[in-house]
Amino acid sequence: MMHKVYKLEGSALDAAKRIHMARITMAKLFGPKIVLPMTFSEISSLSQKFHAEAYAKMRTEIPELLERTGLATPVIVIKQEAGTLPRAYREYPSIYTNGGENDGIYLYAPIAHDGSWFVPPDSRLLDYKESDAVGNALFAGGWSDPLTIMPLAMEGTELPRGFVPPTDMGEPRFPARIFLPQGASYNDLNDHLAKRAAWNDHMSRLADAVRDAMLVSAHASFDPSVVGGDGFYVNMSYAIQAGAPQITASLRRDDKGGDFMKAGQPLPLPDSADYVAAPFTHGEYRITPNANPTTDFGRTIAALFGNVPPFADVADYPSLATPDGRGPIHHNYGGIDFLYYSGLTANDPFVPAGAKPVSNATYWWIRNDEEDRNRGIVPPPMPASVVAELMRLKLAVPQGTAVEHRPKVS
Repeated sequence: MMHKVYKLEGSALDAAKRIHMARITMAKLFGPKIVLPMTFSEISSLSQKFHAEAYAKMRTEIPELLERTGLATPVIVIKQEAGTLPRAYREYPSIYTNGGENDGIYLYAPIAHDGSWFVPPDSRLLDYKESDAVGNALFAGGWSDPLTIMPLAMEGTELPRGFVPPTDMGEPRFPARIFLPQGASYNDLNDHLAKRAAWNDHMSRLADAVRDAMLVSAHASFDPSVVGGDGFYVNMSYAIQAGAPQITASLRRDDKGGDFMKAGQPLPLPDSADYVAAPFTHGEYRITPNANPTTDFGRTIAALFGNVPPFADVADYPSLATPDGRGPIHHNYGGIDFLYYSGLTANDPFVPAGAKPVSNATYWWIRNDEEDRNRGIVPPPMPASVVAELMRLKLAVPQGTAVEHRPKVS
């Protein structure tokens, strides 16, 4: 178990309730102003900023309540898997409830690197079976977000003085080898990314043309009252199949303010001279061009279908493909390209043409840094070994290239 779970009672329960009321009061006074449209990342950033300010205020005004719930004293947890370097974080207890009058309030106490954890006063430690039942009630297997009394993000920190990482952690769960592309592998990666970007841009314009034609046809064919008066929208996807472009689309109800149970339901696609629509599955249609288009939409769609740029799979390049024909996953972190070959072990002799090996420890460190930042977590300080290897990698990146502006392919 990564946490010990307590049902709060007595003074700890009282403290959690008072912290919750203080947070509500502060939200009314200086809470974040959500002005739509905003991205999830922007909303999360505002929420984290507010909670950091609220927490600082609570530390001054109600420190004794934070003490009773462990929110004044985070513990140091260390995360490490085989093939990676240890990462240390300050982590606070998390306090959850489903918010009902009769719902309990539960504290999840993280277990520190030394095996200790915060014990809330007057509260009951749940056994594994009880903890599992509470977790299912709170999180519904990941489908539910319970009310968090005072959400505080983890913070990266230095490894504890004297910490000695385990010497044998077994084999990595996901063996892989990572390389910095150079020479032929670098040139072919650039060619692949440029062709992929051109293909995506063209297919996006084709999908937009099909979507516009579908909506015009739908508005001409359906009585708005039949679909709740709020019109339609189009679900669209595109891919490549056996070397040929493939567009899949469906027309769906947009019942805003109407019968929400019918919102998103597929509608039959009206006949159109702009394209050929063949029923596929679950209300979706495969779209192909009209061989003899007579409309402006039809001619545009046919022209785009007939002029799709070549699609270049990364495994098509001999300099990048393994002997069994598998290509890498490409990542770009901080302007450095990485070729990630899943399934290759440390002893595998394969090396992409001209490429330089990258240690798994360095790759996973900067990848985990990226994931931390995406979650609003300040990463731990970078180890000296990672700093040194990154310096060598950056010096090896060809100059005069704008790798950071290319699409990230995964």
